[in-house]
Amino acid sequence: MIKQKTARVFISSTFRDMHTERDYLTKVIFPGLREVLKPKGIYLVDVDLRWGITEVESENGETLKICLDEIENSRPFFIGIIGHRYGWIPHDSPSKLLKSAEDRFKWENELKAGEHSVTALEIYYGVLNNLQQKKRSFFYFRDDKFIEDVPKEKESDVKDKDKVQQKKLAVLKTKIKDEYSDLPENLNDYSVKYKGLKINWLEIKNSTNQNNIDMEKLHKIADDGIVNNDEISELNPDEKKLVFANTFTYLDFDSLVDFGEKVKEDLLRSIYEEFPEDAEELDPLDEETKMHTNFCNDKSVFFVGREKQLKTISDYIVKQSSDKPLAIVGEPGSGKSALMAKAFSNCETLNDNILIIPHFVGCSPSSVDAYRTLKRFCELIVRKFNIELGEGIPDDYNKLMDCFKAIIQQIPEQGELIIFIDALNQLSLSHKSHSLNWLPDNLSDNVKIIISALPGKVLTSIEDKKLPQEKVGALNNKNREEIIRGRLKPYRKDTLTKEQMAVLLKKKESGKPLYLTIVAEELRLYGEYERVNQKIAGFSDTIEGLFDQIFKRLEDDTDDIQLVKDAMCFFECSRFGLLETEMLQLLKPSVKDALRIGLIDAEFDSKGNKTPYELPRKKWSALFLSISTYFRSPGEDKTGFIDFFHRQMSKAVRKKYLNDKLEKAYHKRLAEYFHKQAFGNDPKLSFSGYDGRGFAELPYHRLMSGNREEAEKLLTDFTFLMGKARSGLVTELLFDYEMLNDQ
Repeated sequence: MIKQKTARVFISSTFRDMHTERDYLTKVIFPGLREVLKPKGIYLVDVDLRWGITEVESENGETLKICLDEIENSRPFFIGIIGHRYGWIPHDSPSKLLKSAEDRFKWENELKAGEHSVTALEIYYGVLNNLQQKKRSFFYFRDDKFIEDVPKEKESDVKDKDKVQQKKLAVLKTKIKDEYSDLPENLNDYSVKYKGLKINWLEIKNSTNQNNIDMEKLHKIADDGIVNNDEISELNPDEKKLVFANTFTYLDFDSLVDFGEKVKEDLLRSIYEEFPEDAEELDPLDEETKMHTNFCNDKSVFFVGREKQLKTISDYIVKQSSDKPLAIVGEPGSGKSALMAKAFSNCETLNDNILIIPHFVGCSPSSVDAYRTLKRFCELIVRKFNIELGEGIPDDYNKLMDCFKAIIQQIPEQGELIIFIDALNQLSLSHKSHSLNWLPDNLSDNVKIIISALPGKVLTSIEDKKLPQEKVGALNNKNREEIIRGRLKPYRKDTLTKEQMAVLLKKKESGKPLYLTIVAEELRLYGEYERVNQKIAGFSDTIEGLFDQIFKRLEDDTDDIQLVKDAMCFFECSRFGLLETEMLQLLKPSVKDALRIGLIDAEFDSKGNKTPYELPRKKWSALFLSISTYFRSPGEDKTGFIDFFHRQMSKAVRKKYLNDKLEKAYHKRLAEYFHKQAFGNDPKLSFSGYDGRGFAELPYHRLMSGNREEAEKLLTDFTFLMGKARSGLVTELLFDYEMLNDQ
């Protein structure tokens, strides 16, 4: 299977004077780049935060932090486009705007008010104070020849008049060029031609200053949305005033070809260097293990307590206290995964004769499938201990189960095998995996298997097999407080009073680490310090209730209930999570709304093709960054899949937003999206695309939308099967057919 990787590119510039460059990149260059990169399994995400953000609004601290967070998430790729405006300088200091004492904001928090524009802060934060990413960051400087064609009344849109601003801009440009003296190929100059003033018809429509305005005449003159200099001369003074107040300078698209090609060339070279071709040849076993290890590291960062449970696991491993697998059981949110992660890290050793396998179900797409899980175990064991199998590892699932049970009996006497399998209840139901018929009943002295599960069918199977159990109960008050303060300390918010802490610790589910994690995160995000007492008192007593409050917060923050509902439901109905690029497409507004808010100028271009657009970046950032803690991280490998970190969030989404009918409707929308991705751009050729995700996901969503006939039709369509093979998904076909049989 082609491994998906994500290259996120942050675009930094002033807004008012750079609309054309940003339009050219988002409408021409980036779509072309995406098509080039798709066959290589690389998804390009261009982070353009201008939609929904004005420079005045950038004075808001939340917006500044979103910008800097997006730069952080986009490392190492950064594009800076610099003209002749320094940009908006907030009246407040960065420390007041950011409201965060994180170490990464140390330089910004030391600045005084009025020192730097938001654009300059982006450039310093993104590159100048992080020179290790210079190689992947590029700057493009626009010359000022075109300004002589700009009407005098609009010159301030493209060039600072203020001497102080001009000086600050000159200092910034010099600083960039000095730092890049050893890397001049990453600095580029470009020229453009002025086209006219682009009209915002919605603002004109809402303007109260329409006296003595012939709107019919204005529409006729600006039928293409642009008023050039000759057309301006036809306007009377009132009409000119209205136009100047509701337009921005626009450049000739054709004059940006060289600029766009240079950006494309720079990014392609940089992305290929970051994701070299031979990366596809990395051992898939090691890649998968790295994902599980990274997940383990995330889960154990704030681990405290559980001495009794850790000792039980240690005794089981060291003292060989049982010849059966050990089961860790507990209620949702009780911290089983963190305990398993800590126990795994405690077992790490330099002994070459020990193989320790971490497996956290749900941390990767393949981890939820019993077949692929057992095959991975077998491959790792065979490779580590040089076990010879006459016929190799079987493809048939029943034979694979027998193979796994046989292989672990062949561990050499001087060797040792320890397997951690977390969250068995999250395994897919295929192959009757929850019955644990694949789990060996009797283990040799040098083989130890530790599993974990929630109450339910898996726990029933554990009890039927009479496996030894260690229960994970509520934390004591000391450990609860340590978790809350530990999570708040990096943000210098660990100053809760004894009285405030006492209120938190009396909450019904405060003994569960997940409850405490959510509470700490919500307090971190809360900005009204004088109302912290009310905030603490208002926290729900349960994890499910907390997630419900989070959804309500998101709805209030975004002022878009439907957006929150759609985002949560798309994640819930996905198989293994979704890519950010996919969410931006799935959540995009209707054509009518896209026209209204200026995302597109027309539904169709001059050639009759639909104008591409997606959800405004700022809306996605504001939604996702405030809840990213509750989602699985894409990790260092940049697979880019985003999914719920906790199954209880999944449960909360189902309770609040979904029913059977709606679930099928969301699967249908996902199927329609993935069908377009797999089908390709040529209407005469079926399934000619190179989108591996489209070919991988389409059969599943067709089936789950209640359209079994269409799912079966896909798997007998030669062009679809060839497309799937072309995308490196030949082995996935077996799972598609099994999926049909299991439903």
